[in-house]
Amino acid sequence: MYNGDDYILTLKTPEQVKAIATEVVKIDKDNFKNGYYNIDEVDYDIPLTEDDFEFTWGWFDLSKEFWKLASEENRFVLFTVDQ
Repeated sequence: MYNGDDYILTLKTPEQVKAIATEVVKIDKDNFKNGYYNIDEVDYDIPLTEDDFEFTWGWFDLSKEFWKLASEENRFVLFTVDQ
């Protein structure tokens, strides 16, 4: 779909979307926080702070509804991320 090194593209099939939707709802704020503070700051390229955690958690928590709806509608999901 893309042949370059400045973007990452990830396609999830409807079956994978269903599996993700099932699992993301199991992740609560405490679980997420434990994972967040285990990130390698060098790889992350910004300091791990409470403000950044709250920002990241907020968007992750909102994504749960996205996964639920995509699963119910049997959708593919395509992510693009620039590097």
